[in-house]
Amino acid sequence: MRYRGEIRHRGLVEGRPGVHDDAPFAWYALSRLDQRADVPN
Repeated sequence: MRYRGEIRHRGLVEGRPGVHDDAPFAWYALSRLDQRADVPN
């Protein structure tokens, strides 16, 4: 799984009270190459 970027949307932010319009969310994606690396030879 690889880091693809960050999405900002309405949500909770650790250490800050309440809901925020620009809460950061990390975006990760699994590619076929990542899946092959997990398969034993």
